Amino acid sequence: MSRHNIYNHLFKVDEKYIEILKSIGFFKTVDNETEKVLRNAEEINYSQTWTTTIPTLDNNKLIEIFKGIVVAEKHFQWRDGSAATGVWLYQEIRKRKIDLDLELGNWAFLYTDNFYVPFGSAGNIRAQSKDAYDYVRNSQMQYSLDLTSETIEKINSYSSYLDQRTIEELKVDNATLRRKLRDLEEDIIKINTEKENLKLRLTLSKKSNIEKAKHIIENDTRIIYFYSDEIEQIIADKNVPSELLERIKNKFNDSKNKNNIVLKNRLINEINNR
Repeated sequence: MSRHNIYNHLFKVDEKYIEILKSIGFFKTVDNETEKVLRNAEEINYSQTWTTTIPTLDNNKLIEIFKGIVVAEKHFQWRDGSAATGVWLYQEIRKRKIDLDLELGNWAFLYTDNFYVPFGSAGNIRAQSKDAYDYVRNSQMQYSLDLTSETIEKINSYSSYLDQRTIEELKVDNATLRRKLRDLEEDIIKINTEKENLKLRLTLSKKSNIEKAKHIIENDTRIIYFYSDEIEQIIADKNVPSELLERIKNKFNDSKNKNNIVLKNRLINEINNR
């Protein structure tokens, strides 16, 4: 489609494109019919196209066309950067002081893929800003824009809001880290305990059953069932005196634990049979 088909030599946009953009702005979507008409009409996103048209738009039409061109630019993936129509339409909106609360600018800021929309500048400040209010604060634009006092107050307090949010996020992160640290410390305790248990079992494996019996009798650092394998070995060894078996039996408490009861009864039976 030639540029002449979209606007005449005086750069006045054809009324049909104005109506289409108004419709897109109102519904914030591009339907199938609109898709067909605008698919090859990227020239309407070139700011110079609107030179004589912008001054003729009333406020409502200006706002709807601005929203429409922002939606269309994203939908069709037009890449016109700082020369995009949205930038120049928003300049007119600012000039007419009809976005004093920055709501329209913030919508465009969050919606667009063109970092120059709506303020006409990109760069690191834009990339590091969460929304239009944050951008205005970071770029110190609040004093050059015509905004309500409430909006300026919101912008100036944005930093403390972000700082507070960061503090809350850090609290959550710290709580998570503390929980992970506690879990790790518990795992380390379990590993160290298992390590000591294995060392003890290795030491006991080198002793005679009588020496094992004496160790069990003299040490209270482990629950009695910890020595279940060693006690079975002691019971099977007829060289271990009944006196030692009796003293091991006395180490069992009145636990209702099934394993403890079974092992204690094995000891009693062996003592009675000797």
